[in-house]
Amino acid sequence: KIGVYETPLVTRDWLQRDMSKLAELEARSFRYELAWGKDLYTSQNITGSSSDIKYSWTTASFLFNKAAQHSPAIIFCHGYMPPPLQSASGNLAWQSPPNNYSLWQEVNRMAAVNWREHEYSNRYVEVWNEPDLPGGFFSGTVDDYVKIYQYAALGAKAGDPDSKVGGPGGALQWWHDPLVNHCMANNLPLDFLSGHTYGVDFTWQLNAMRTALNKLGNRNAEMLMTEYSPYPSADYAANGPVERAEAAMTFFQTLPTILQYTDLTYLTWAQYIDPEAGTSGHAYDDWDKLGLIDGNYGFRKALFNAFKLYGMMPVDRVEASLQRQVFL
Repeated sequence: KIGVYETPLVTRDWLQRDMSKLAELEARSFRYELAWGKDLYTSQNITGSSSDIKYSWTTASFLFNKAAQHSPAIIFCHGYMPPPLQSASGNLAWQSPPNNYSLWQEVNRMAAVNWREHEYSNRYVEVWNEPDLPGGFFSGTVDDYVKIYQYAALGAKAGDPDSKVGGPGGALQWWHDPLVNHCMANNLPLDFLSGHTYGVDFTWQLNAMRTALNKLGNRNAEMLMTEYSPYPSADYAANGPVERAEAAMTFFQTLPTILQYTDLTYLTWAQYIDPEAGTSGHAYDDWDKLGLIDGNYGFRKALFNAFKLYGMMPVDRVEASLQRQVFL
């Protein structure tokens, strides 16, 4: 059930260099933020004006065609707000709700059509990324978000009825219930709930999603952890724990808890490749070194090799313990 999350803060050169390494990991899922409206690799898929929206899927197709070769499920994170639909101005306009919800629905329909036409198997559409993180990725309220979700979900399902649609990709636990309540009240599709956790204790997020999903009754909705790392921000630094051999041990220490949650469909580890500092062609000097792969040089870190070992394990396995016996 374990896959990888690729940050949008990586340009084509690094993706070209490292995407083939995904084959070594037996990754079950690949999650990517499209980051519409930002000045990033795939952010210009949707441009133009509200009266003449233009679509270009070249960059996204390059990435997802490679990911689909090595991962049976792709999680397309639909957000942020494309330039033609931004209801604010300035550098953070991508965080705004849409100026036209019908067009927002159409944008999501067109994106889903593209994923379907490429025949990517097992398609998940996640609406937005961490909208509940204060000052992070969304300038609206929870009421704004559930409305954004409503139109995005209807659009995605219209474009690809076989896709699974969900959200909120929450950094916290408080927006799961409002999303479930809104979907139940308005008979909206909700195929999964998704959340994120960074740090040793991640069960609080899983339990919050499980509690919210239980309100759906017999609906067959899934639970996804679309970003996870056992490291708090204090350990993100270069040559810190995440980049040393101990990271492999930490990975295997977290596995028993992850596997206990049999209702957790996918967990995507953050991150696959180290993020790039702007368009510099270099990784950040001393921040966000969570990648399985070094951004500057493309070498596999200890954490990558731990993933590889896990992927080599048989599907059917049991927990075992060793005891020393003394025979007289």
